[in-house]
Amino acid sequence: MSLRSRALRGQDVHAVVRLELFIVAAISAILVTRGYLILMDYPQIGGGGLHIAHMLWGGLLMLISHVLLLGFLGARVKELSAFVGGVGFGLFIDEVGKFVTADNDYFFQPAFAIMYVVFVVLVLAVHWLSERPIHDPPTQLANAVVIGAGGQLRGLDDVSRYEAIQLIAAAERQGAEVRSVAAVRELIDACPVARHGAGRYAAFRTRLLRLLRALVRNRVAYAAVLAFLVLQLVDVVLNIAGFSIDEFTAVRGIQLGWALLTVGIIGVGLERWRRDQRRGLQMLRYAVLLNIMVGQVFNFADRELNALPGVLVNLAALGVLNYRLKLLETGAEGASTARIPDAGSAPTALAESGHSAAQTAEERRRHVS
Repeated sequence: MSLRSRALRGQDVHAVVRLELFIVAAISAILVTRGYLILMDYPQIGGGGLHIAHMLWGGLLMLISHVLLLGFLGARVKELSAFVGGVGFGLFIDEVGKFVTADNDYFFQPAFAIMYVVFVVLVLAVHWLSERPIHDPPTQLANAVVIGAGGQLRGLDDVSRYEAIQLIAAAERQGAEVRSVAAVRELIDACPVARHGAGRYAAFRTRLLRLLRALVRNRVAYAAVLAFLVLQLVDVVLNIAGFSIDEFTAVRGIQLGWALLTVGIIGVGLERWRRDQRRGLQMLRYAVLLNIMVGQVFNFADRELNALPGVLVNLAALGVLNYRLKLLETGAEGASTARIPDAGSAPTALAESGHSAAQTAEERRRHVS
């Protein structure tokens, strides 16, 4: 096994969900903080020449998050830590303007662009994790053990038990050591039944994804994506064209070049769509990614919070294109593959999976003997 492969072993199968929660909590903290400060006319905590910046409260929350992670076991603690740490990080980075300026300017206009770049990097990291399948048997078994450890503490619901059995079966199919497989399976079997269902955030995320999948199957969604992209780029070009030669700066030149390049990519994508829908969608996806990673940085630098709606629509457009590409790659028009079953259907699927895994284990034991 290569050094890179060894270094990347041990990925948590729930890392994407918890990082999403962290990012949502951080962005929400920034928006709530900015909204509160505007409504309350920027109050200050402290007196007599003292000012307790909310960055310090953010540091305290991040400390609490680490104490929770280091001091306690279980999936619920990790979810709580992700939320608390996200709120703390949001409060921390909201004051970045003070620490990149000589005069501690909280209202430094490019501060939103800096925050945006940080969150883009985080989202890219989450995307990389989500696209990286876990095929390493020790990692699969280790994740099943973690699920079993939580089950020993609070019991396992049907969905978590099904997920653990699937991980064990996948590790077994790929040649995991027989005794390890048997030990982890015994751990899962020994877990009591949970009194409550899956985590609230995970359940809400599942319902939301189902709703979004139903919406993006409609072709109107793709027409809306194209219309939005074109209108946004036309707005940028017209806005820059309204400046005189003397007002035309290097930054505006970069914005104009980005807009024209994105228009060109969209044109190529539409032309390819007629011959190969998949390649056309990939080009349109590149256009949206370019808009998110480059164009929106300038928008935040110019418009600050007023640029937020544009980012949300771009993210929605990216989700629509990604989902359509996944349907084309799998050859399915229904729901995506590898869906975790509903709580009602989980027992049946669990029984079938357990029966299949037991057969596989028996066959391997016969082969060894």
